[in-house]
Amino acid sequence: MGKPFFCPKDFNMTKYIIAGLVTLWMGSVSFAQYAQWESFLTATRVNDVRGSGEAVWMATDGGLYQYNKADGSVTHWHKTNAGLPSNEVEAIAFDELAQVWIGTYDMEMAYRDGSGNWIPAHFPAGLFNDEQPLLLYCMDFGPDGSLWVGTNQGLARKSGDSWTLTNELNHPGTFLRNIWALEVLPDGSAYVASNLPYRVSAEGDVQLLGNDVSDAPFAYSDAHLLYMPESGIVWHANDIGEVSRRLPGQGWETWQISQDFPGLNSNILSLSKDENGHILVLTERNGAYTLMEEGGWIEVEWVAPYSQCAYADADTRVQALDRQWHIERNGELTTAPFQLHPIQWGISDGFAEADGSMILLHDGAMTHYRDGQWLATDSLFAQGMFMQAYDIAEGANGHRYALAGQRVWQLIDGNWQQVGVGGVNFPIAGLYGASVAPDGSLWVFVYDYGLMRYQGGQWTHFGQSFFAESFIRVMACDNNGLLWMSYIQNNGATVTGIATFDGQQLEIIDNEEIGFEPGYLYDIVTHDNGVYFASYYEGLLHFDGEQWARIEAPGAATGSLARATAVAVSDNNRLAFVIHGEGLYVRDAAGQWQVFDENNSPLPNTEIHRLIWSADDELWVVAAYHDLHVYRGEWVTSSSENVVPSAEITLKLYPNPVAEQLFVDLSQLSFANNEDEMVRLAVWDASGRLVVSKWFRPGAPVADLAVASLPAGAYTLTATTANGLTAACRWIKE
Repeated sequence: MGKPFFCPKDFNMTKYIIAGLVTLWMGSVSFAQYAQWESFLTATRVNDVRGSGEAVWMATDGGLYQYNKADGSVTHWHKTNAGLPSNEVEAIAFDELAQVWIGTYDMEMAYRDGSGNWIPAHFPAGLFNDEQPLLLYCMDFGPDGSLWVGTNQGLARKSGDSWTLTNELNHPGTFLRNIWALEVLPDGSAYVASNLPYRVSAEGDVQLLGNDVSDAPFAYSDAHLLYMPESGIVWHANDIGEVSRRLPGQGWETWQISQDFPGLNSNILSLSKDENGHILVLTERNGAYTLMEEGGWIEVEWVAPYSQCAYADADTRVQALDRQWHIERNGELTTAPFQLHPIQWGISDGFAEADGSMILLHDGAMTHYRDGQWLATDSLFAQGMFMQAYDIAEGANGHRYALAGQRVWQLIDGNWQQVGVGGVNFPIAGLYGASVAPDGSLWVFVYDYGLMRYQGGQWTHFGQSFFAESFIRVMACDNNGLLWMSYIQNNGATVTGIATFDGQQLEIIDNEEIGFEPGYLYDIVTHDNGVYFASYYEGLLHFDGEQWARIEAPGAATGSLARATAVAVSDNNRLAFVIHGEGLYVRDAAGQWQVFDENNSPLPNTEIHRLIWSADDELWVVAAYHDLHVYRGEWVTSSSENVVPSAEITLKLYPNPVAEQLFVDLSQLSFANNEDEMVRLAVWDASGRLVVSKWFRPGAPVADLAVASLPAGAYTLTATTANGLTAACRWIKE
């Protein structure tokens, strides 16, 4: 039996303008999975733990985990293997059919049907103000099957086919904006925690939960809520170290963490209850506390410090810590990590071996990945002291150096050894960027001291005033031994730019020569065909030895809107770079583009920090410093892609000719059976060259493309669905 389906939310206005409102229904349509990608995820934050029958569910920033009590197995769902809308799972809820629902931080929802498929569910267009950020914090179902969702724009509720939004705009005088927590009551109303706690009825009536504003607990940026249905008690915890309790019909009783909890001065992470229904207050550094019947708080022994969430029922206790969980069942304790690879945090760099394996630098260790296996790590330790490794430099002849523990290390005969010991007289507290020259010498920048070069067992200090007055974080040596640097100076006003140094001559490159103001650079990569610069203010810049140019990908933001954060070039001259907020762009040697974003891949549109090509042309993507995504699919080539597809349907668009905005009518493409089907809009010039390519899920029959930057002339626009249906139309750019 079908269930009502929610209309898709509006897309990002910088990419698409969606018009109209389409009513959709839940069917058997599940999310796409990404077989061409492999993802290695690490959960660093646990947001919610819920139990249902023989399963315990954990929502994390690395996907959704399910613990099966019967056999002790753990299943991990994420965007790559299950097509979840996002790996940032924020909330868990169960509907009247006992189906598990999830809500993600970026305002997506999904539920798992009886066949084990994850089915998308969306908010209706127009419910929220899409000109402001949209975030989801919590969700719950009422006894009548209604769905309640706490967001940063108020409390959303779906009853039947209708959605309502309750917030401070339609209830003036309240603080109903950020709904950080909610608990639905048996009578169908809900307790919600915003800046103040409220009770919201099913009809949308709002009542302050307390005698007056001075009586109710206040929260500034986060709050927790827990309702005890047996006693009618509601618990509240805020971000200023207060725990409050309200008995039915009474005022609030409040305890201060710093005063009323024995030996405790810590942040509150969450509220839960034990197997007997007693309150658990989980703190950051001191574990959990419960309130004794005679008064006074005592520490709970079974909850470890730094537990972010806890769950307990008659036979199972679960505590979710940072990157691992503890499961106690029938007196037996099991500890397991969330991640399925040995990397926990802090991926800062990496390099590819000739045999196709990958070596990643993280958390003071180097981890090898070879032939599908994670191998033992080479830890960087010295005299028993752990060292945070944060940069690595590799030369063409196998010279490898690492900056770790504010020391410089070199890989010699398979062992890491300090270099220049006894001959180093520069401050060791300010080591930053490093790069290896073709002759094997190492360049290192030392903050507030200058530039250093290690060559032939000796250090040389370059103490020119420019280096002493600059901060240089990113540098790279080209094939001629010329060192390229991104510098920042602050002598009353912040100055950024690009400079080169050959060991003798320093050249500060004039921005007028570049043609742009590159600003802060996230990455510099040298290659046989020039130097690439990932600029957070100008996108991807390229210098071929004679001329400067900005590389603009089809459909990507340009100029000051193009915030490039990473770049890499493969041995096959395949260029990859990231535009913050838009995705990953890959271009082959013949100029053919592929685009990967959150709609057609497991990649996030933000927080991509590093790109690394393997020797066998696989692209490794580091996101959020702890997640790895590897593209193992085929790359498009000019022979296969630089041809305008044949069209089965005439595509309608307007205006034609067009100067700036091109509106595309997709109504003749059928999406009735799959509203999440990916559609590719492509623009081809008169020579058959692909100049714009965008992927999206149609939320309405009209899409919008910005074409102002294209040269005047004749073009063809095609729309291709996942099942191969193609529509096309020719148009003129004025």
